[in-house]
Amino acid sequence: WPSSSAAASGQPPAGPSSLRVTRSATQSPLNFLESDGAGGLGYARALSRGAPEIRSASEQFSVIKSEAFATAGTACERDFLLQRQADSDPADRVRALYRENAQLLARLKALDSELEEARTGRDSEQQSAELRARTLERQLADCQSNVRQLNAERESLRQQLDDTGRELLQWTQERGAIERERDSLLAVRDDLQHRLSLAASKLSRLERETPWIESDSWPVESRLYEKKNGSRVEAKASADERASLESRIERLERELRTQTEARDELESRLRRHEAEAAAAADTLDALEEAKSERLERQRELRQVQRVQSAKEEWRKKKHKYSAAVRSARERAELAEGEGVRAGAQVEVLRKGVSHDEYNRVRKELRDLQRRLGDFRSVLMTSRAPEPGSASRELGIPGGKSPPRRRRLERSGRRTSNGRVEKPIR
Repeated sequence: WPSSSAAASGQPPAGPSSLRVTRSATQSPLNFLESDGAGGLGYARALSRGAPEIRSASEQFSVIKSEAFATAGTACERDFLLQRQADSDPADRVRALYRENAQLLARLKALDSELEEARTGRDSEQQSAELRARTLERQLADCQSNVRQLNAERESLRQQLDDTGRELLQWTQERGAIERERDSLLAVRDDLQHRLSLAASKLSRLERETPWIESDSWPVESRLYEKKNGSRVEAKASADERASLESRIERLERELRTQTEARDELESRLRRHEAEAAAAADTLDALEEAKSERLERQRELRQVQRVQSAKEEWRKKKHKYSAAVRSARERAELAEGEGVRAGAQVEVLRKGVSHDEYNRVRKELRDLQRRLGDFRSVLMTSRAPEPGSASRELGIPGGKSPPRRRRLERSGRRTSNGRVEKPIR
């Protein structure tokens, strides 16, 4: 849009620098996709840094829009004042209109070049925005799939941890039962050792009593021998059972240590996966915020497109208004020529015509002067008419003829020699 100072001075706009500033301001918040990739924290920091730039771009766009509307109003008022201050002579006014038309054409060319550059920038911005949007959606889908995969893995690890906990509880119960059995076996072993010591003390006492009871020791010796053999067999059986129980206890302790280490490793893996899931959730939140920012940017881009379409409509109306002015100028020149010819005819007819013919030609001259005044008033008071309104006011083909022109066409028609013949009633 041209600035207000350039429009007031009649100069062409300085160029689309404001558009370039706005484009760079709107483009900079999206550059984090090329630098940060799918990272979570850097992605969120880039979004927080780009928010002030987006707000400044919106404010700048509002200022540019208000300046454009103010410039259009000032230009219309200036054109109206120039038309009212123009000389009453049609030739001077036509020259002024030619100069103003040249200025308007120069401004129109500058506006066309600016509009073309703005369209090019808009197209490139739309392509880059679509590319970034597709990249953002692809990264969002990847992050969501990663989060779902991590959640599934976390659930599987929790299930494994629960299974391991149940197995550990079962093994702990088995270990308690084995320890209780070991204690009972140790108690049995102590009892057997105590009985063996009692038997040994009894045997020693019997050996001491041997000299005194050697005469009747044969039955006792036989019983003692049987008793000793039974004690040895019982002691050997208890020792074998004790060795087997100790080996089983050692094996169960080794299995318990292995299961404890596996449980610790699973707990560490679970904590690590929970941390990764939390980081992925933070990344997903940042991506959702980026998606809302992208929707806001798309709304702003649609607003810019509406403003561009309004500008294009204004340019079309201005082109129609210029065509209407040119047609009115041509008709004014034709009317002026008709007035000059009518004056020449009056001068010729004054020399050798009747009074009635002179009055009729004089009336026709006044009619032509009145029509010329009507064209002048239309040129002085017209302001960017709607499509078709200028043709209706000026009598241009394509619109309805004004009532005055229809009355003039009904009142008479011009012949080949310049005279006006009244219709036969």
